[in-house]
Amino acid sequence: MSTEQWEKVKEIVSDALALPEQERPAFIRGVAADDVEILAEVESLLQWQAGIASGVPNLMQRSPGDPPADFGPGYVIDNRYRIDRLLGSGGFAEAWLASDLTLHGRPVVLKVLQRNEDAE
Repeated sequence: MSTEQWEKVKEIVSDALALPEQERPAFIRGVAADDVEILAEVESLLQWQAGIASGVPNLMQRSPGDPPADFGPGYVIDNRYRIDRLLGSGGFAEAWLASDLTLHGRPVVLKVLQRNEDAE
């Protein structure tokens, strides 16, 4: 996705979130119907946002701390992301390659923040 497309996605999502939920689908189709990639990304982001608003647990809302003991290749987060392999780690996070199971295995990268013992 180009920078220009991403800027359009951010604008559409922002505008859509200002609307009542029942008006969003028609609005999105009206402003993004000409670009399937933008339409798919906007819908995905709004679904993710709806999950947060409804209290569906997700990785971003976890309490700070260590990941589950079985976290690693094969672990599935929220019935959506299957961890494939560790890409790298640094001072404050690990980057994992994962597959988005709701998008037919589309590869994604998840950043898992490590606990900062000094901040507590």
